[in-house]
Amino acid sequence: YEHGGVVSSVCHVAVGLLNIKLSNGELLIKGKRVTGFSNEEETLAGLADVVPYLTETELVKRGAHYEKADAPWAPF
Repeated sequence: YEHGGVVSSVCHVAVGLLNIKLSNGELLIKGKRVTGFSNEEETLAGLADVVPYLTETELVKRGAHYEKADAPWAPF
């Protein structure tokens, strides 16, 4: 990423980005536009009480600018 590459993920895989730090110590996702499975989608899928944490919540806690579709499961 720091050499001009692209970092991407799909669905729940965004959790793999939560703790990646840049060479300056900042979190990779801090201040970045990100998306992934929403809290509402976790609830609708019956997973909110199953997964160890909610992707949307954890991304926001780490300073990411979380974005999602206007409705669950809608294209984004």
